[in-house]
Amino acid sequence: MKKYLTVCILLIILINTNLYSRSGWTFFKYNDLPVPGISFCIQSDYNGGVFLGTTGGLMKHNGYEWTKIYYNELNPMETYNKFNIRRITVMGGNVWASTNEGLIKFTGYDSKHYNVSNTPSMYNDKIRGIAPDKYGNIWFVNHTLGIFKLDKSSDTVVYYSIPQSTPLPFSQDIPMFCDAYDNLWYSCAGKFVKFSEGNIKIIDETEIPELKKDTVSSIQIMSDNSIIVLMKRSIGNYKDYNGTITYNAIDIPSGLMNDNEYFSMVKVDLEGNCWILSRLYEGQGISSKYFYKYSKNKEWTKYEFPTFEGTTQNLYALTDFSIDEKGKVWFSDPYFGVFVFDSKTTSVKNAISMSSINIYPNPTSDYITISFQTTDVLETSVVSKVQIFDMLGVEVMTESIHPMTSSHRMNISHLPRGVYFIQIGNYSEKFVKL
Repeated sequence: MKKYLTVCILLIILINTNLYSRSGWTFFKYNDLPVPGISFCIQSDYNGGVFLGTTGGLMKHNGYEWTKIYYNELNPMETYNKFNIRRITVMGGNVWASTNEGLIKFTGYDSKHYNVSNTPSMYNDKIRGIAPDKYGNIWFVNHTLGIFKLDKSSDTVVYYSIPQSTPLPFSQDIPMFCDAYDNLWYSCAGKFVKFSEGNIKIIDETEIPELKKDTVSSIQIMSDNSIIVLMKRSIGNYKDYNGTITYNAIDIPSGLMNDNEYFSMVKVDLEGNCWILSRLYEGQGISSKYFYKYSKNKEWTKYEFPTFEGTTQNLYALTDFSIDEKGKVWFSDPYFGVFVFDSKTTSVKNAISMSSINIYPNPTSDYITISFQTTDVLETSVVSKVQIFDMLGVEVMTESIHPMTSSHRMNISHLPRGVYFIQIGNYSEKFVKL
């Protein structure tokens, strides 16, 4: 018995170090990553891999661990050295990265640099946006100079002169996309820009009425080539089909956003759901506490970041995020590391807190009871089941919860002795089966 209890205590300690992977979150600590540096960008390849770009180079999570792809030896902690990885895109089995002085093409662990020393029409200027088109060309926007294309057939760079009034990403990296109609779209400096056949068009309030009082934060292209336009306090769907413009505002429920909050970044998953990161106006306006899902069924869900180990509060200066093919949302934080949210196993709006739930008895041999201290903890559309996982993360039991219930009792007598995790939405607690 003494030996058994010792094993249980050790298992509890081990599981505690990875608590958030059991409650819908996984946390990769900054110091444990194979490439040092401040993270700028993160991108899924939708084939089991996720790439993280930092001031120190490029790394990949292959589904099991992080591996080093490229190391920038030019002072990896310096945000303005030549080969910082600023933006990433994946095309035809290759990973393309923009830097402070050109592009890098990665094929596996091999890399090819395109910069001023070996590529005509390339400039020593930060590349803040990058996007492939359907022909395999790579388009990019410079810090102050304009729009460029790396032509696939000739492997050379083409520069496109644009009016001086065109918004350019002087102060931040930007989202940009090519649609199926050979148009290039990007947003920066609060504006929304279309580049087509050498011509620039800045979308204004005549096409998007919200722009009379709002500014563009981010854009994202949809599978039907429409554009999700995210503004600070509004969002809508914009489509330009052969000159025919349509714009449909998306309703935001009253009270969904806090007064000190604004939308910052939007991404779309493979199922067509929109994921939105917000920021708080507090301080320098760079901290994030909440993120949202606007589903293809037009339903909103609000999530709150937890407080991870080593952090003092759930405020994070997130630089980018990406959704992989499994629906997991990967967030890059320049100071703490990478946070991964599993949207398939967590379906709550942070509606359950540790203070609102009691689990007893613990340890137990036959039954375990979950008691809710308030009657409004459970919501029909938010929490619907209790799951039990073993120490390997395998689900061994699941039961539905009756809406608005105050307690739930489970028979666990058939489970082998050991340590388990009970999960209810975003809340996770361990218990011992005797």
